[in-house]
Amino acid sequence: MSLDRNDPMRGWTAQKAYLEAIRGRQVVEEAEEVVEEIEEQIVAPEPSPEPEEEPQIEDYTVKELKDFAREAGVVGYHGMNKAQLIEALA
Repeated sequence: MSLDRNDPMRGWTAQKAYLEAIRGRQVVEEAEEVVEEIEEQIVAPEPSPEPEEEPQIEDYTVKELKDFAREAGVVGYHGMNKAQLIEALA
């Protein structure tokens, strides 16, 4: 294909290429707008809560420790203080 200056299609081909380039830019801009809209709709996930630590034996009250001692069959738990209950249950 030769590039003849007198070719009447030469101008049309250049115009067609120019219009295709403009349309290509429009498509890209429209796609970018769609991406922006989607990104705005995306909700970031909430951070997962910290796992709760299991209470340590020292965290329980004397009443709770006595209940545990009773269930465990500890003899004489009625008269024990917190330290004694903890030792008996450990």
